[in-house]
Amino acid sequence: MNSPLRGFIVLGLLALGGLVVFGRLIELKVFKYDALARCARINTEGRLKVEGPRGDIVDRHGRILAISIPTSLLAVHPPGLSREILRDIDRAAGAHGRLTNRAHYKTWLTVTPHCDFVCSQKIRDLLRTDETLAESVRLEPSFERRYPAGRLASHVLGFINDEGVAEGIEGRYNELLRAPTQDLVFVRDAKQKVLDARRVGERTENARSVMLTLDLRIQDTLESALRQAAIHHGARSAQGVVLDPTNGEILALANWPDYDPNHFGSGARYHRNPAVMSSFEPGSVIKALAAVAVVDAGDVDPFKAVYCEKGSWKSDQFRGSIRDHHPYEWLTLPEVLTVSSNIGISKYTSMIAAQELHQTLTAFGIGRKTGVDLPAEDRGTLRPLSKWRGRDRFAASFGYVMRATTLQLATAYAALATGGHTITPRVARAQAAHGRSWQRITAPESGQRVTSPETARLITRWLEQVVQSEHGTGRAAAIPGFLAAGKTGTAEVLEHGKYARRKNISTFVGFAPAQAPRVVVAITINEATKNGRQAGSTAAPVFAQVMSESLRLLHAIPGSSPPAMAVVRPRRTGVEG
Repeated sequence: MNSPLRGFIVLGLLALGGLVVFGRLIELKVFKYDALARCARINTEGRLKVEGPRGDIVDRHGRILAISIPTSLLAVHPPGLSREILRDIDRAAGAHGRLTNRAHYKTWLTVTPHCDFVCSQKIRDLLRTDETLAESVRLEPSFERRYPAGRLASHVLGFINDEGVAEGIEGRYNELLRAPTQDLVFVRDAKQKVLDARRVGERTENARSVMLTLDLRIQDTLESALRQAAIHHGARSAQGVVLDPTNGEILALANWPDYDPNHFGSGARYHRNPAVMSSFEPGSVIKALAAVAVVDAGDVDPFKAVYCEKGSWKSDQFRGSIRDHHPYEWLTLPEVLTVSSNIGISKYTSMIAAQELHQTLTAFGIGRKTGVDLPAEDRGTLRPLSKWRGRDRFAASFGYVMRATTLQLATAYAALATGGHTITPRVARAQAAHGRSWQRITAPESGQRVTSPETARLITRWLEQVVQSEHGTGRAAAIPGFLAAGKTGTAEVLEHGKYARRKNISTFVGFAPAQAPRVVVAITINEATKNGRQAGSTAAPVFAQVMSESLRLLHAIPGSSPPAMAVVRPRRTGVEG
């Protein structure tokens, strides 16, 4: 082969090789650039999320309920650490072997976002023993959520778990409270040595603090009273709500048993908020609403007595029988409320259309969510009118064939307290950016009229007798210096399709001062087993204790009560049971 031909071949091969190399460069730089850059970042970078400080949560007087305190984020890169070192870090962080079990991971791992002072000191002592560990162990400034009041208001506040998931008010207003996160980026060489660690993303001051409607003093009073009553009566649980009927602000909301949000993991079975999330058949507290339906119907004389069958009524209108706790004969409607006669309220509501009763119960919020700004509210149930059968319409008049939460009952009675207007209960009152003034989160919503002021006042006067009359079932709810209005309710618990005679849910709902209400209080005691099981001896005394202290803290002035109605003297047979 002659030289010129050999030269052309060599040049051609070089040109071809150049084209191949150029094509490969185009492929890598253009078509595969994103994928290769991503791989490079994976091999040379590690990223962890670092939370900023959340906004504070305070009560209506500015008392701190939730705050973020400085702490450290502890992160490790397992490939650079021996199993012995991993175990030491596990113990220092209280990780209980989670880190050791992930020793095969190749990425940076967050051991804990909340390494406190003791934890940090142990890690620093460990790093001082071997300076090379600093390439695989990092402590970075972070924040931890703390609840200074401990268990107080735990079911309202909720908590932030280790994965950053928020519950309660923390969850409902998470968009306001949460701080922007930053990425902590670790840059490594080919041998995984950390060359640099930097934070990416600017943190702006956009976390807001939230002021609640709660009064921490009233909240403490409610929680203490519920706990004492539940223990005294051997109850399974208890719930309570204290509500301002004029604007819907919840002054206190509590459940027993409760938990400490600072140690939420140890009380997981108590995280649920039954006062909002658990409904039950409310029993005789519904009689006040049934009385509204009777009065508003307009064609029934509430002062024309009905015969109460001496305690047991069987009728062609339904199967079975309706019973009273005591054998009454002739009772007017006010007397029916005072002594809580199932037969009496059934006979009065039988004189009106079933639709009128159903509409009144619906208007007062039975079977509907209240709209409270707390998560997972139970709407309760009110069976459709078309599905009422047999004695359902009678049972509905004394609080069966329906379900309601303690909060729903409080808001229903608030409508009576306001003269016939419904309210929307609220827990959050205002928000504020750092260093700025408070701004109201939601303005009070105008309520819907559900009955006339005249009817509301009349029913209120009758409910006063439940507390004031010597025959009233709510005598234990009386408050020195104030006239209270309210109603007891004791319902049997439905189990496996049958009502358990020995298991009761006892409730008292009422308001005071009766003619110019400042506060509505609803108390529920579940399955009391000793020292009385009826609402008059379980829930009513708690109402009196909580209401009395609430009025004192709100600086309500005791005064002369309006003229009382004629003393109710129901006609009964038999002996007090």
